[in-house]
Amino acid sequence: MKHIAQKLLQQSLLSESFNITNIEKVEDEGSTRQYFRLSVNLQNHSEKFILCQYEKSALLQAQDFIKASQFLNDHHIPCPKVLAISDDGLFQLQTDAGTASLKEYLKNTLHFEIIEDVFRHLLALQKLDIPAFISHKQFHYEKLLFELNFFFEKLSFIPGFESRHIQLQPFFSSLAQRLNQPELFVVTHRDFHSMNIMINHMKQVQFIDIQDLMTGLPYYDLSSFVYDPYMNFSSHEQSRILDLYEHLSGVTIDYSLFHAQALQRVIKALGSYLYLYYKMNKLKYAQFFKPAIDIICRLNELCDKNKDLLTVMDILKETI
Repeated sequence: MKHIAQKLLQQSLLSESFNITNIEKVEDEGSTRQYFRLSVNLQNHSEKFILCQYEKSALLQAQDFIKASQFLNDHHIPCPKVLAISDDGLFQLQTDAGTASLKEYLKNTLHFEIIEDVFRHLLALQKLDIPAFISHKQFHYEKLLFELNFFFEKLSFIPGFESRHIQLQPFFSSLAQRLNQPELFVVTHRDFHSMNIMINHMKQVQFIDIQDLMTGLPYYDLSSFVYDPYMNFSSHEQSRILDLYEHLSGVTIDYSLFHAQALQRVIKALGSYLYLYYKMNKLKYAQFFKPAIDIICRLNELCDKNKDLLTVMDILKETI
């Protein structure tokens, strides 16, 4: 590992002398990628870098990250830069986005100056022309429906859930169709929650996990942030955050469409938590089951008040 890090640092730093003083493994959340933080002494100062290791099966994902990083940095959207790449493409040397996630930063106080900074960058992202490399990656009807069905695929261990899935198909189909409005699509981060937003040592916002850029409604990322089970904002906090977004964007939120998108998004998020817990054995995700279920129940009341979905959530509360 140190040999690879040295080689990539040499490529990036060219003739500048350096010394790696520490290599620390970074928690990888729900990813199969591995991250290592490099502490490096340079000639006149010290600096930290990130070494990212991909599995061989994820080479396309590695290439997607490089494209996304270049695109976002070219347009001044804060995210890690790729400084050097190994010959086999499995290792990337990146700039360090910081050690504190937004979730950690907002743990005790809702710092609205930071949330304002997050939204300014999000709005800048949403105003960009859609680049060719993601023009075919859309949150169209089929993709949205796939995400909704992904949730049920992770519940096959619960007796009787297949019939519940069948009952909910018309509702899921209607929800996906409602959100399929390509004329409104913008560039989306795709997983815009508090663990994918970092705050560096200069209190600057950095977006990470950027390799899955897609096109979709602007409400996809906004609802991911506002109804983030990791944060589980109160209704009052959500109202203040949405007021800030409207103020900065100058656009009035279509709350009917926004709540529909939020419902779809959190159903998918719960499916991901179930997958990470039951299939990947990442036990820490159990703590997010209840917040996600509670959010889905609240959003269901704001949307179509689907009784079958409410029944499924009630069963889950007793089962998982």
